[in-house]
Amino acid sequence: GALDSAYSGLATNRITSKQRELSQTAVTDVLDEALNQELVRLNCGHLPVDVNPRTAVGETQVALRLVGARGGPGVSEILSEGEQRALSLAFFFAEIGTAEHAGGIVVDDPVSSLDDERRAYIARRLAAEASRRQVVVFTHDLPFMLDLIEQAEQAGLEPLVQGVWRQGNAIGRVDSRPPFSALKLRQRVAVLTERVSKWDSEPQPRDADEAWRRVCDFYADMRTAWERAVEERLFRGVVQRFQRDVKTLKLRDVEVTEEFVTAIDDGMTRCSYFVHDAPAGTRTALPGRTVLAADLSALQDFERDSRDS
Repeated sequence: GALDSAYSGLATNRITSKQRELSQTAVTDVLDEALNQELVRLNCGHLPVDVNPRTAVGETQVALRLVGARGGPGVSEILSEGEQRALSLAFFFAEIGTAEHAGGIVVDDPVSSLDDERRAYIARRLAAEASRRQVVVFTHDLPFMLDLIEQAEQAGLEPLVQGVWRQGNAIGRVDSRPPFSALKLRQRVAVLTERVSKWDSEPQPRDADEAWRRVCDFYADMRTAWERAVEERLFRGVVQRFQRDVKTLKLRDVEVTEEFVTAIDDGMTRCSYFVHDAPAGTRTALPGRTVLAADLSALQDFERDSRDS
């Protein structure tokens, strides 16, 4: 009789029922509340979804369902691709927000199919999460990467940014820095300075065409560095490419001097000669390291003189 009583008390359906009860009070309700908060912040409060736990044979799984759609179409059959991505992110952030650990998270291109407002929130949310756990983000979306860096810096964090790429069959090559187009002015000047210092020690070009391509590539990068100088230093970041806001409060810091205008005009003119014209003419000498260093010095001087005091 004692054995029958114990066997009856440990029946799998009773264990499942008790686990379902515990899951509802200890997991589902908390997760559901966190999900609703994330949905509102992602501007998805209009989506009628809730957490739907399913317990079977002692194991609980949680999924999202459309409210009142029992037996009807699923979430993926009703919502758009962007809404599904936003909903997945909301559930993900709700889940890690209720977790009792600080394990690291890895996300891959989290903002594809999202509009600008939601992309901005994801950048802020990931930066906030990075203050208490390691956050690894893979993306080839340059504006989102710059937004993510800005949000991290505003949160007092120092993000580590690297470039991952492939060349032919060589997969997973890692650069110690992001692409040149993602660098700030001071970083770009440092890269160009290093290139000039190693100019003569690099492998010799195969022919004149390759030599000119190398020179033109250098001046093309220096030209974009001058453009960045205008955005970042001359206009103090009031308006920048890939930046969604016009920071009008920084207008009072803008100081356009005749010396700055002359330096920018001369620097851009010199670079444009190699970028837009055909420099490899019969009467054009191929510039060497000394000439490159002299042209770069104007940008170095501007970067130094335009720093915030």
